[in-house]
Amino acid sequence: MIFCAAKEADGVGGVCQKNRAIGKIHLLLGLWLDHNKLSGPIPAAIGNCTQLWTLSVVDNELSGPLPHELGNLKNLQNLFVPNNQLTGPLPKELGNHHNFNQMDISHNKIT
Repeated sequence: MIFCAAKEADGVGGVCQKNRAIGKIHLLLGLWLDHNKLSGPIPAAIGNCTQLWTLSVVDNELSGPLPHELGNLKNLQNLFVPNNQLTGPLPKELGNHHNFNQMDISHNKIT
């Protein structure tokens, strides 16, 4: 089991966005990258983390649509993406999830 958390002081800012290796951590269960000034899109490679239970990227500068690859995360229970600059529709693939406990997409331009 792997859990990963980082806060602004950890200095992960631009590093996480440039490093697409996140999709190679297949046993990742929880990823919390809140308040890190991350920018750009959420990498589609996140869909390779098929064991992920929680994805939290609260209060960053992420933009673009939520990747439809989130639909690959059949174990995803918690999705927290508020206070970013995300746009577009909620991926229809997320409609197939029956395990959701919590989802927060507020303060974005998600339709």
